[in-house]
This record gives sequence, structure tokens and C-alpha cells, in this order.
Amino acid sequence: MKNCMPTLRAILDQDTPRLDIEAENPFFTGKRTSMTMAELLAEFEREYGRMADLVEELTQEQLDRKAHLPLLKESPLGEYPTLAGWIGVLTDYHINFHVNHMKEIVRELG
Repeated sequence: MKNCMPTLRAILDQDTPRLDIEAENPFFTGKRTSMTMAELLAEFEREYGRMADLVEELTQEQLDRKAHLPLLKESPLGEYPTLAGWIGVLTDYHINFHVNHMKEIVRELG
């Protein structure tokens, strides 16, 4: 996922928005291919820093808002996860996906 914040904002601003997420797409764009590892990490830190700042201020009512994510239909969260559940996916699964992807890149570079 190229940017997590729009999905969080959609869940906060809309009633049960449908979020069509493309699984395991690293969004390794032309811009990103020319970035240094430090620049990639800085981009990652900015994105998750913004997300943490937002999440820190959320109420339980906001965390209980739902989204429609067909991609998660067969997952334990189901097709209609709460915002809290989606945040969990982003912070657990999604971060691990990026970490593992970075490990692959480092391995390939030798």
C-alpha cells in the first residue's frame, strides 16, 4: 500500500467505505527506484508517524467504525473490519511485509 492515511481517513469520514486494496503490491515506483535506503526509510517513518499521531487521538467510537474490505473476507477480521482491526493489519502484517521486502532487497544486493 502506497499510503495508509487515505484508508484511515476514509473510515473516519465515510459510513462503511469500500476499500479495494491490492495485496502485496510494494508500489515500487520509478521515484522509489532512485531513492536511497535512507530516503525510503524516512518516507516510511513519516507515513507511520502521521498514522501514529492520528491513532493516538481516536476515540473508542471512532475505532469501532467499520470499512468494507473485500480482500479480508477470508481473514479472521472478516470483510467488515473495524478501524481498530484495520490499524492492527497495517501495524502488524503490513509493516512485516515491508521489513521482509527490504530483507529481500538487501539479500539481492549482496
